[in-house]
Amino acid sequence: AEEKKLLGEEQRDKDIGSVSAGRTWFHTKPKRSFDFGKWRKWCGGASYLEPFDPDRDYEDFWYKDEVQWRDGRGWRYSWLADLYAFPNWSLACHYFNVGVALNLLATPVSFYLVESLDASAAVTNTYAALTYLPWCLKVFFGLQSDLVPVFGTHRRFYYALGWVVFFLCNCELWREGEPGIASTLLLSFVMTMGCLMSDTVADAIILERTTAGEAEADTGRMRTHGYLVRQVGSTLGSLGGAVIYNSKSDGGDWSWGFTIAQCFALQALFVGLTIFPLVPFMYELPVKLKGDAKALWRDMWTFVANDGVWVPLMYLYFYNLCFVSNPAWYNFLYDGLDFSNFAVGMLYTVGSLLSVVGLYVYEKVFFKTAWRPLYLWVTVISAGFSLLQVLLVTG
Repeated sequence: AEEKKLLGEEQRDKDIGSVSAGRTWFHTKPKRSFDFGKWRKWCGGASYLEPFDPDRDYEDFWYKDEVQWRDGRGWRYSWLADLYAFPNWSLACHYFNVGVALNLLATPVSFYLVESLDASAAVTNTYAALTYLPWCLKVFFGLQSDLVPVFGTHRRFYYALGWVVFFLCNCELWREGEPGIASTLLLSFVMTMGCLMSDTVADAIILERTTAGEAEADTGRMRTHGYLVRQVGSTLGSLGGAVIYNSKSDGGDWSWGFTIAQCFALQALFVGLTIFPLVPFMYELPVKLKGDAKALWRDMWTFVANDGVWVPLMYLYFYNLCFVSNPAWYNFLYDGLDFSNFAVGMLYTVGSLLSVVGLYVYEKVFFKTAWRPLYLWVTVISAGFSLLQVLLVTG
């Protein structure tokens, strides 16, 4: 019986698959199904707190996918690394919301600080710094998620907690109506911290999905899809920030527009409608750690100490260090060039849209290209556009 089973699998491989690099891929169209009854049982019981083990055959799991691939470890689930599969919709919405969150409020808040609160260049630069600082703390969020499980989960709790913090900060700014400089800066910092906590966990989940479900030739494609979705959100967020906050009562050009409080309320509402409903459908894979925090730090140091890691990382560090920020740029656009909120928002919309195009072209054309020539040519192009800003400053 066992020999007959193996022969049947081999024949099935020949019929609908092709062998490549030790893996068998089925090229039929995925037949996927969602079972609400099994999901309710899974979500209401202890199974929800247990990680989803891709090495195990779940007969009663609430999502089925007949298209799988096989390697030395057995049959695998192809939807694990598919960002657009239903169990990963929460991740897709996360990256979209991160893009929206980064740009929907950026232009209105900067315009509000300068035009309504008469903020100086130092204040607008402080706002930019406070909303950027949490990005430097992602390693600590990652360590917290790896080492300290909550309710038996390493990922879902922190993922949901970050968005709850983001949601509550926006609600508080909405409640204040016309928040002052201190309140705007402080709560913007806290909401960004919450967003980045969720983003760190989402990146970890993507990495785990990639390890468990992506073929070697496609490694990194799911992350690229995530960043592509993020840039789409950034484009729509920039466009929304340019359109909704532009009334004459707030220093804009139009006869209508949201107040700054309504902008915060809209951001909170958008997260509440798109992120929270999908959290119960999330799952996480087992987090396999060896040792405690000290051992983890040692492993991280050993990894970074490799020449193949620290040499390109130092290049990237100094590369980004060469980007000199101009703290008075927002003030110059608003006061020096008399730009409206809509005009500045459209500038960032075009920039986000070009990022979408760039990521799409990268995946379709340059995915297997060495990064050195990409950095070289993109740097040359960026430097050319940066020099054009000198023309604006000098009139």
